Amino acid sequence: RRLDAEVPKGAQIVARKGRKKAAQLYPPQVRSKTHLHALAIVNTDGHQMDLFVQAPWSNDPCRVTLLGIQDIYSGKILSWRLCEAETWEVVRACIGDMIEEFGIPDHIYMDNGRAFASKKISGGAKRRNRFKIDEDEVAGLLMTLGIEPHFTKPYSGQSKPIERAWRDLAEEISKHPAMSGAYTGNKPDAKPENYRKRAVPLDDLQHLAADRIAEHNARVGRRSETAKGRSFDQTFEESMRLPTTIVRQATKSQRSLWLLSAEAVMARKPSGQIHYLGNIYWHAALNEWVGKKLTIRFEPTKLHDPVKVYDPKGRFICDAECQQKTGFDATHKARDHEKSRRALVKHNVAIADLHRKHSAAELGEIYAATERQKPAPVRPAITRIATGNLAHAELVDELSSDDFEASFARGLAMMSGDGGAIIPFPQGNKPARRAGRSRAQE
Repeated sequence: RRLDAEVPKGAQIVARKGRKKAAQLYPPQVRSKTHLHALAIVNTDGHQMDLFVQAPWSNDPCRVTLLGIQDIYSGKILSWRLCEAETWEVVRACIGDMIEEFGIPDHIYMDNGRAFASKKISGGAKRRNRFKIDEDEVAGLLMTLGIEPHFTKPYSGQSKPIERAWRDLAEEISKHPAMSGAYTGNKPDAKPENYRKRAVPLDDLQHLAADRIAEHNARVGRRSETAKGRSFDQTFEESMRLPTTIVRQATKSQRSLWLLSAEAVMARKPSGQIHYLGNIYWHAALNEWVGKKLTIRFEPTKLHDPVKVYDPKGRFICDAECQQKTGFDATHKARDHEKSRRALVKHNVAIADLHRKHSAAELGEIYAATERQKPAPVRPAITRIATGNLAHAELVDELSSDDFEASFARGLAMMSGDGGAIIPFPQGNKPARRAGRSRAQE
């Protein structure tokens, strides 16, 4: 009674149940979705199924991960994949499934797991909270398609509503009668009586997951802010039919972004050739990208086919052919190689001639005819006034011949004493007396 009277309830919960329980004392944030439209924002996350599965990548029964993408406005599950673990390859394929069927969203919310924050998925994002962000980082799949990524806190149902959907689907799929004997329980101390009796084949789980997700989207009576008693499918379709809903569609060339594997490589000197897994790929357009990072996209099972090359911003450059190795004594191959080299040099010479407007001799004449302008003299900020004979000499230079003769005659008169212009040196403190004047006159 004293504890309840003196210690607040919040402090008791912090001390007894921890900070996570104490955070629930603050009411959750209410987020509205009415200002959005279908495919404006999507969110993605993965969930490990509570089932033992017989998968082709493992000899022993294992657990698989269900990864999906959900539309925020309607709540519809747009695409999903069953996989061994959350990897960037599965994320790329799941994003591709959504784009091919519905379109390109504007924003995507996800946590900063290693798969979602991979540079191949979110490279070029301003904030990733994982891996080092470089200035010359190659743009990932999201930035190339113009999808702005947003990273949220893990296990945050408010910023990722798909976690709430996974809770429903996990119950419906894992506890379905068809999965009897394969259910593991949702906690280590909640194992069923028939624990580990069998492992369900992956194909059976695939069919069941497809059926349950379709039923989840089509179920009517949803009480969300946008559904209002309708199903997620109906809410999504109605928003897509509105003229104000603008959804971008992928072009045929953009399909290679998620259908092919991607790898960041360096265009090597001196020709810009690309080395990958022992193969060499090259195209004349790669001469412009020597020493720079590029992205190649290819089919992993067909490494001898041409690879698609993209610049750091995700723009397509060319299809680089694989340079096959030839025998040392294959002279016909050497002739073909030399022929291709001469054709490239001839092509570059022709382009240089198109850009050349003057010959070397014409350029020499143009530069020779141009007189170099004399630079303006640099004057000091503060100048001293010239005095004495230097100043007199400068004045004499500016006189005409008549003025010079008159000045010269006056100088001779002064030297001869004519006119009494010579003043004797002073003696002592007595003032000097001009010649020809008496004391009385002074």
